[in-house]
Amino acid sequence: MTTTPPAAVTPTTIPDRAFFVLPAANDAGTGNYFGEGPVLPALCGASPGDERVVAQRARSVPYRRAGAPADEVPSGNYRQTITIYRAGGAGAALAELRAAVRACPEQPARGRPAVTVRQRLLPDTGYGDESVLFETRTPYRDANGDPSGGDEVHLIRAIRSGDVVTVLWEQGWESTSTERAQFDADSRRAVEAIRRWLD
Repeated sequence: MTTTPPAAVTPTTIPDRAFFVLPAANDAGTGNYFGEGPVLPALCGASPGDERVVAQRARSVPYRRAGAPADEVPSGNYRQTITIYRAGGAGAALAELRAAVRACPEQPARGRPAVTVRQRLLPDTGYGDESVLFETRTPYRDANGDPSGGDEVHLIRAIRSGDVVTVLWEQGWESTSTERAQFDADSRRAVEAIRRWLD
């Protein structure tokens, strides 16, 4: 007689251990904090997947690059959100996110004088069951808010593991841009933390 293992039960609450932990070399020493706030950058008013949410938690994680002096300001800040969706809702939310980024290639950035922020999807594989990676580009601005040459670039990755999606949004620190190698490594840590939680 064969038996079928019980189906995995989708959780309804999100514990602290579901969030990834920075390596000691990247710990900015400022502490992490949970709180309300946006899951994604503004995308021309789109709200991918909002009506399918079961539970959601978010935290901010300042970090520093390995080797940076201990008294240096953080190198950047992550906004990490974990969302549990109703069955099938996580995949739909990622599809809606892809569509929202494509539909919003540029929009006015906050602040004055007015500048444009641009969004675009980037190729992405190897994270969770599926993932969406995109960037935002805003002109660097001087102390007066005027463009000073070059772009400030930030990466956002949404990773689905079953009915759970974690979003890692690198927001920078005092006009820094995302360092891709660090961002990818921390994305893998986020996936592993979700896997251990769901197992």
